[in-house]
Amino acid sequence: MQEQMKITEEDIFTYVFNPEKLSKENLEYLNSNQDRFKKEIDYCKSLLAQTNVTEIDSITDQIIQKIKSY
Repeated sequence: MQEQMKITEEDIFTYVFNPEKLSKENLEYLNSNQDRFKKEIDYCKSLLAQTNVTEIDSITDQIIQKIKSY
């Protein structure tokens, strides 16, 4: 049985918007526990869809800060 990790809202945000910046442990944990965080992941995915960005690399820090401020 996998030990539970403390996952923050910022971890989930990073998981959706910029997963390569997430720690390997958190990335693996979120990949293995997507059902547990489905609501939060889906919410971030809907934010991503609203940005109309086709490539994650196109998301600037300014856009990310605006989204985080909501």
